[in-house]
Amino acid sequence: MKKRLGFVSNSSSSSFIIGIARVKDENKLKKYIKSNKINGVNIDTVKNLMKKTWDFRIKNNKIYLESFMNDVNTEFYSKYDLIVYYDVTGGDDSDFWDGDYYDYDIDLNFFNSDEIASFNLFFQKEDIGIEDADATYGAGRNG
Repeated sequence: MKKRLGFVSNSSSSSFIIGIARVKDENKLKKYIKSNKINGVNIDTVKNLMKKTWDFRIKNNKIYLESFMNDVNTEFYSKYDLIVYYDVTGGDDSDFWDGDYYDYDIDLNFFNSDEIASFNLFFQKEDIGIEDADATYGAGRNG
């Protein structure tokens, strides 16, 4: 029988984009989403998001969305405030890892155009009906 000594891993790696913002004008936001053909963003109340405890947490009137030990947050004032969020995790992205050293080189060009459009929603200079937006992207090991 052969045995491998040293580091053995069954882990894989994934890319991710997360974003969150408080909705101040739902109609304006939905119009922006529709006119820019953005898919995958979600709008819900803080109260409903807290039922999804694996992704969201609350601390000091901020709601946090986490992925691969990275988080984004937005302030809220009531459990009925609307929050828009985006959370996508890609497949096996081992091509950006440097062996077993956990170094990676990833930028927005790594993602497809729909994912980039969703990420960019959180950084619009024009008023699209959101405030206190935060988003990030990257990669992580998931096993």
